[in-house]
Amino acid sequence: MKGEIERPVARPSQAAPAGYAPAAFADGPYRDEVDLRDYALKLKEWWRTIALATLASMVATWVVASFLMTKWYRATAIIHPVAPSGTESRLAGLLGSIGGGLAASSGLLINPSANPAEEYMPILKSYAFATAVVGKHKLAAHLLAQEKRGLLSRLLPEGRQPRDLSWHIFRIMKDRFDCEFSRLTGNMTLHYFDPDRQAAQRILDDYVGDLREKLRSQQAQDAAQAVRSLTEQVTLTADVVLQAQLYELIARQIQREKLAEVQADFAFTVLSPPTVPDRPYKPRPLFDAVLAGMLTSFLLVFGILAFGAPARVAPGEPARLGAAPDGRFSGHVEAPEEPAGEPHHPAAAR
Repeated sequence: MKGEIERPVARPSQAAPAGYAPAAFADGPYRDEVDLRDYALKLKEWWRTIALATLASMVATWVVASFLMTKWYRATAIIHPVAPSGTESRLAGLLGSIGGGLAASSGLLINPSANPAEEYMPILKSYAFATAVVGKHKLAAHLLAQEKRGLLSRLLPEGRQPRDLSWHIFRIMKDRFDCEFSRLTGNMTLHYFDPDRQAAQRILDDYVGDLREKLRSQQAQDAAQAVRSLTEQVTLTADVVLQAQLYELIARQIQREKLAEVQADFAFTVLSPPTVPDRPYKPRPLFDAVLAGMLTSFLLVFGILAFGAPARVAPGEPARLGAAPDGRFSGHVEAPEEPAGEPHHPAAAR
């Protein structure tokens, strides 16, 4: 209609020209491939940052481990548990043939196949044994004083006292002491950690000595109880043969009790007494520094590759994307230029 100004109709500017195919999609409409050169270039851009951060973490770790962290020495002892003697096993079998109740009451229920280490290890790690060692050798003040000198104790403000001091001391001893058993050699290896080298050796020696004394005392008590039980059984039986066997058992138990009191290597043999190397067991500054450097470089490389990786193009995007001068997608397709001097009017086109 004349006199009316027709509004121009928007021309689709994002449609790609006919026959146009971006370079990245020359082989097909969508290619799910990653060029490793992009990752290599990305790492090349950041290699100075990675190297400096790795070096800084290694130096910082070495300084902290060398001058700030508490140095711990480890004392080590090796013992070999002694299995029950053949005589005790034979006597236990004799009592079992006479009567199971008699064997139980005489304290001779011995399992020949049982390993003594299975009995020693729970004793060494028990609350009663650890607190007994601390109380007998007066170690509480030493343990509490060393705990206050730790790195965390120096950085954090002083807290309130623990509710139960004995359990607090037991946890300290539990963290510092460790034992393991080798079924291949039959040996037990005991470890104790302490910031004081001499104290570590002395306390582990206390562990070994107190374990022997506890087993010796337990053996003597079992033997004395067995003697009392067997003596009562002698008075209750009229069989002469059985009485002779019971008297033999009584003699064996008395011998067992006396041997427990005087035998130097009772219950176990010390193959290697407590010893402490001249260098701290931990921290190890060089090893910790190398480990910190490897971890730092790994995290940086992973972060750069994860957050700076080239984006993939989903199916259907080629029709809306153009190519940059370097062959990569620019994300926009320019509309074709119009001839100069000829303005485009939609009405005229119709």
